[in-house]
Amino acid sequence: MKYNRLYAAFIFAFWAGCSGDGQYKEALLPQIDVNEEYPEKEIFLQDVADIEYIPLETDEEMLFQGTIAAVSDKGILGVSQQGGKLFLFDRDGKAKNLICRKGDGPEEYNVIQRVDVDWQRGEVYVLGSPTKVYVYAFDGTYKQTLDTKANIRQGDMFNFSADKLILFKEKANVGKEGEMIAYCPIMLLDKSGGNIDSLQYVKTWDASLSIVIEGNENMKAYLWCEVMLGQGGETYLNDIASDTIYRINKKTNGLFPILLRTPSV
Repeated sequence: MKYNRLYAAFIFAFWAGCSGDGQYKEALLPQIDVNEEYPEKEIFLQDVADIEYIPLETDEEMLFQGTIAAVSDKGILGVSQQGGKLFLFDRDGKAKNLICRKGDGPEEYNVIQRVDVDWQRGEVYVLGSPTKVYVYAFDGTYKQTLDTKANIRQGDMFNFSADKLILFKEKANVGKEGEMIAYCPIMLLDKSGGNIDSLQYVKTWDASLSIVIEGNENMKAYLWCEVMLGQGGETYLNDIASDTIYRINKKTNGLFPILLRTPSV
């Protein structure tokens, strides 16, 4: 497939765009032409990154079967959708705490749409509904519920800074004949509650990825695509309705472009 051939070129262009002193010229930004055919190249992870295997400790309570949600030099956070359990390990994989607050009570989450952690504050954040973020201490003690006052896209919530979470709002109400009303979807939510800010990224239309069955265009399979990515302490914006991938600056809350696609969406 064409997108498989693009994959290697995208990775190297993305890494190249992440370096630099913060200055850029649009003409010099890495660009991917999605209509081009690129040669396939086999890449081994060991050739481009350092690899460390961390065995996760298992005991009678910490029988982990799930996915890793966050990794840093402070610890590891795992999540198991089955039973709604959160697992905290230290940097070496030693079991620390198990959090299970799934339920229907006011201090409980019904589902885990997204989870992240602030190791400095000792807090775990669970997006447990489209409009609620539940905050727990590392020992599982409930601390508070943050009201986003807007529907948040499933999976698009990350620990952004010492005092803010970053989230991506679902599209606003559509206008006449289904036309979407422009809005600012990137939300910064104060971890102490009450303060909500929006970054000046304006979304004017929506897009989705889908697979169309050949010979029957009425049958489609829609693909989930996360809009934001948290990696290495940085947050990236990859809205498929945009021509540009951005890194979000934590000091200025500005958007720094790192990769362009051509032709325009």
